Amino acid sequence: MAIAQGVSRLGDVWQDLMNESRYHRFFGGHFRPKAPDAEQIGIMPQLELVFASVKTERERRDDAQIAEYVAWNRAQRWTFSTSRNISRTNAKTRIKDPKVDPVALAPAELVSELEFTTLYVLDNIFHWNAIKNTSEIEGLNIREWLRGYSVLEQSYAGGSTAESEAIIEIDPAELEQTLQRAGLSDTKASRFIALATFTKGRRDLYDAPLLQSSDGRLYLLAALYHGVNLPLVIASQFGSLDHSVDTKGKTFEKSVLKDFQDAGIPTLPASSARM
Repeated sequence: MAIAQGVSRLGDVWQDLMNESRYHRFFGGHFRPKAPDAEQIGIMPQLELVFASVKTERERRDDAQIAEYVAWNRAQRWTFSTSRNISRTNAKTRIKDPKVDPVALAPAELVSELEFTTLYVLDNIFHWNAIKNTSEIEGLNIREWLRGYSVLEQSYAGGSTAESEAIIEIDPAELEQTLQRAGLSDTKASRFIALATFTKGRRDLYDAPLLQSSDGRLYLLAALYHGVNLPLVIASQFGSLDHSVDTKGKTFEKSVLKDFQDAGIPTLPASSARM
């Protein structure tokens, strides 16, 4: 029980740290070491220093960054809420292990509940319908991108509850075979591995979690994929590749128009002529 409480507390502290770090990034601020107060010493007598979050205001705010901050937090909540709802469905009956068996692309079959959650979030929140939109981005369509990342998350990192090593070595040939059983062609499996390998031009280690050594060995930063937010990973990858989903804007506009019209508010598309 004590260990579980300690892990839970560590998770809370880490989330607080992430929240404050995002605030600093978008609005301004920094961490400053200071002496602990009486309450903190009462909790942990051996404590010598604590890091306080100092929030500041930039002279000029970047509206795009503020919007990204808001969107990031909303996406986190949507993904969490959706995953809880999907865990109550029969999605588990469609899950198969691509290391052993062939697995059709989602939603017909799945490699994890997170894959189904991501498919739903991409469609209903990001307005990227991965089933209807079959256009390819760097040689893979959205469902194939999703399947590749889902395989890394579930079949190699071990899912959200895994206790695997922080960094694990992967046999490139075995990974390619697993991706092929997971529904990617041999060409697309190779392409995904190449694009998910961290190189110059990749945004970060979330959308490109594979590292290749000079002697050709392949490693996965598994720690990053324990409880990873796949919708954000896919959006980040598309951004680093400088690609957009052509139908996203129109689909989003239709969704917003429907919300207003359902509320009885007459609304026209942005392209309509105005008086």
